Amino acid sequence: MTSVESEPLVRLTRDIPNLFLGRGTIGTIKSAWCTDAYEVEFQRDDVGSTIRALVFAESIEIINQN
Repeated sequence: MTSVESEPLVRLTRDIPNLFLGRGTIGTIKSAWCTDAYEVEFQRDDVGSTIRALVFAESIEIINQN
């Protein structure tokens, strides 16, 4: 994955079962924690809230660079 400059939309390429986030879930990168980990915010439509997760670069793909 390339470097992130703004808040792009990303798609999970792996499940995060303990957070009930499945492969294909769309989120927004909010911050970079190190060279290969990002804080990503996901919308939880089923409960009307958001969840943030620390996700490694190999578990996401950029789908829209703002």
